Amino acid sequence: MEANEQQQALGKIIANAWADEGFKQQFIENPAEILRAEGISVPDGMMVNVMENTPTCMHIVLPQSPDIDLDGAALDALAGGEYVLCSGGWCQQE
Repeated sequence: MEANEQQQALGKIIANAWADEGFKQQFIENPAEILRAEGISVPDGMMVNVMENTPTCMHIVLPQSPDIDLDGAALDALAGGEYVLCSGGWCQQE
């Protein structure tokens, strides 16, 4: 599955979790099973956690550091682009 297809599959999972409390609980309790059922590859032994933002708590995932030397130019290149930050019903595009 290509990255764009994985992003679409994950979006579908999130939408289902918003619409169906039972599905959301299944996703929180066994995310790897749900991801695999939607065609997203999860390597054996990989632990997957699902955390839900609330109006008073926002989770930020700090990705694993790449195995490269991050000088000023490399850091700028990695940090470039747009992102959308959403929390508790508000979104801000950067």
